[in-house]
Amino acid sequence: MFLRNKTTKSYEQTDISKDFELIQRISQKYKLSSHSRKVTIVSKRRKTFNTIIYEINANERLLIGKSYLFKSKELLANEFNALLKFQNTLFGRKFCLPKPVDYYPDLGILVMSKIEGINVRELLQKPNKLPSFLDIKKIIKICSECLSIFHKSSYLGLKIKNISGVSIALSQSYIDFDPSNMILVSNKDERLGIIDLPEQVVIDPIHRDIGTFFFGLAKSRMFLPYLLKWNLKFLINLQNIFFTNYFCYINLIPTTFDYKLARFFEYSYGKKVLKRYTRLHRLLEYSYFSPLINSYLFLIKKKFLLNFDIAKFQDLTKNMEAAS
Repeated sequence: MFLRNKTTKSYEQTDISKDFELIQRISQKYKLSSHSRKVTIVSKRRKTFNTIIYEINANERLLIGKSYLFKSKELLANEFNALLKFQNTLFGRKFCLPKPVDYYPDLGILVMSKIEGINVRELLQKPNKLPSFLDIKKIIKICSECLSIFHKSSYLGLKIKNISGVSIALSQSYIDFDPSNMILVSNKDERLGIIDLPEQVVIDPIHRDIGTFFFGLAKSRMFLPYLLKWNLKFLINLQNIFFTNYFCYINLIPTTFDYKLARFFEYSYGKKVLKRYTRLHRLLEYSYFSPLINSYLFLIKKKFLLNFDIAKFQDLTKNMEAAS
C-alpha cells in the first residue's frame, strides 16, 4: 500500500494495524464513532526521505499526521511541545501555526491541524497564483518579519556574543526556515502560516536561518519546469530584500560582515543539501540537481565569499543539518 521497498506481508499488516489504531485514537479524541467512518486517512505519502505525512479528515476537521522513518521519535514530541509553547507568543498570534492535537509515542505519530493555502515556494514557481493585492516582494518581506519575530519570541531572544573577535547576534534557530514551510493561508489578506517548527532548541547565529532561506529561494527555481525562468539577478534581489527587512525588523544595523556570514551559512547549508542529492535514492530522481546546486554554490562563493575566511568560522556550522 505504501513504501514499496518494504513489501513483506508482515510489514503491510503492521502498517495497516498502525493506521487503524491512529483512526481509533483520533476518534476517541474527538468523541467520534470510528464505525461511522467520521475519521478517515485521506492520503499517506512520503514527503521526504525520512518523513511520512498523513492527511486526515476527522468529521470535517482537516488534520496532519507526521511520522519519521529514521529520526528519533523524541523529536516529534519536541515539535508537539514547541507548537504548544508558541501558540500564545507574539509569533503564534501574528502568524498561523498548526494547532497541536496529540502525540502518540507508541505509534510515533504527531497529529496537528492542517494549515491550508499555497506555500511560498509554489508562489515563486507560479507567480500567477499570487492574489492581485500582493506581489512576490511583499511576500518575501512578510517572511523576513516572520523570522525576526520568531527569533525575538524564542527561548533566548536575541543575544550578542563576541566570536573570533567579531560581534555576532545569536538566537534559537528555526532550523528549517524554508519557503516551502511558509504558507499564504488566504487570498483575502496577508496572513502567513508556518509549519515544521523546530524540534529542538539549537542556539546559532541568526545568519543560519537567513542563509537557509536564501538557499530555499534559489532551490525553488531549480526544478525542471522552472529552469527556463531562472534569473540570478532577480533571485539576489529577493534575497537582499529579505536580508534588509529582517535587520530592520529586529532593529539592528547590518554590516558587510553580517551579509557575508549569511552567505557563508547559505553556502554551508547548500553543501549539506548537495550530499543528500548524491545519494542513490535521490540521484535517480533528481540527477540534474547536483550540477545545478554545484554551479549555484560556485557563483555564491565567487561573488560573495572571496575575501571571507571560511576556515575561521567553519565551527559555527557544526549544528547545521540539511533538512530531510
